[in-house]
Order: sequence, then C-alpha cells, then structure tokens
Amino acid sequence: MPEHSINQIAHLLGSPLKEEKIVTHFAIDSRKVLQGGIFFALKGKKVDGHNFLGEAAKRGASSGVVSEDYQGPDHGLSLVRVGDVQEALHRLAKFFFAQRKERVIA
Repeated sequence: MPEHSINQIAHLLGSPLKEEKIVTHFAIDSRKVLQGGIFFALKGKKVDGHNFLGEAAKRGASSGVVSEDYQGPDHGLSLVRVGDVQEALHRLAKFFFAQRKERVIA
C-alpha cells in the first residue's frame, strides 16, 4: 500500500481530520492489527467491531473507522466517523485498486 496519512484517508471517506499520522495498513480483525494500522470496526451478525477498538489500540493501531453514531471511548485512536463502515472499506479498496498499474482479472 502506498503511504497515506490518516487525514488523506479520512478526506477520501468524507470525514476529514487534522492529523498527519501515516497509515501502514488496513485491518478488519483486531488480532491482525500492526503498528500504525487503521482498524475498521465492522458490525457483524454476532460481533460488533466497535467492541474491539481497545484491542486494536493495544496492538498498535493508530486509527479506527467507526460508525458516526459510535459513542464509546477512542482508546487513543484517531477516529474517522462514517455512515457505513463496510461501505467506507469498499470505497477505500476501490480507490487503491484504481491506483494500481496492474489489471485485476478476478
């Protein structure tokens, strides 16, 4: 992934921040977050990713993408608030795939 700041990513998602932390990778599983990553707090049928923001922070995440109605603690993360976390993940994936020179077939 090319280097982008959390501010650039937040701007792409329509929720600008005034921070310049570099995002190293994306994660949807708090157990797989690495230093400087951004954690997407997806809501599933049985589990809500918002409940794992603290775990993501402990593992080194610098940021999190959360629902705009999330009212819990930030756990020291820069939070990007969006209407739909899954849609935000799709939008970012589409943006990054469009920047690639290689063609994706399947």
